[in-house]
Amino acid sequence: MDIPVWRTDFEEIDSTNSLCLNRLADDFDQRLPWLVVAKSQTAGRGRGSNQWWASSGALTFSLAIDVTDFQLTKERLGLLSLSTGVSICESLEQSTEGLRLSVKWPNDIYLKDRKLAGILIEGVPQRDGILVVGVGINTHNTLRDAPSDVQVRAVSLIDAVQDVSSNDVLVNDIAQTMLRGYLSLGEDLMFGLTSLRERWESRSMLDRRDVVVTSGPLEHRGVCLGIDDLGGLVLQTSSSRKTLYGGTVRLVENGGGSSG
Repeated sequence: MDIPVWRTDFEEIDSTNSLCLNRLADDFDQRLPWLVVAKSQTAGRGRGSNQWWASSGALTFSLAIDVTDFQLTKERLGLLSLSTGVSICESLEQSTEGLRLSVKWPNDIYLKDRKLAGILIEGVPQRDGILVVGVGINTHNTLRDAPSDVQVRAVSLIDAVQDVSSNDVLVNDIAQTMLRGYLSLGEDLMFGLTSLRERWESRSMLDRRDVVVTSGPLEHRGVCLGIDDLGGLVLQTSSSRKTLYGGTVRLVENGGGSSG
């Protein structure tokens, strides 16, 4: 049974996340969950100062939620990004025969060794508990005309598989899968966490691999052991076991090189 969602569509917008954040700061009457979808996004944002490159045909949307609707405590909010990533993978795999996706902590989705989708979660400063989950997925936007550096590290579904559902069908399925994942995580934290960890680690491209996590001025190198109860990345370094709750991860290849 689908969860009721209020939806707004735009032909073109700078950023679905920015619109949600600005609107929700003032409009306390906007019903949630609120799905904002843009056919074209001119200033999509990623983590930090990154921008999301998306030509015509990409699926870009934001889903605004009130975490109290899902019984999620502040301590568990770090799990939302992981739950979102797994839900997107499951929805896309179900709609596309033979597709197998992987997740890279904390917020990226990969097809083989190239990035397919990214997630950006932001809070509304004026409203405690209101979060905006921004998603960008390369679906019907061919990357043949993308900058060369984008082509090397990114992929689009339309360039990788023969049959891709319309963005309108995909966004509805993905949003519902995301919301059901949030409900599962909040209704029974122990069961929901166990389920999320199993779903995440079965798709993780980092587990048992040598990685470097950059967090501010610090770098931590070690073998990824999975995630903890709050969604932190667990590393076995040369001297100890560390759990990190933020940062940028890159895989360390044989010979000391690395790839992001």
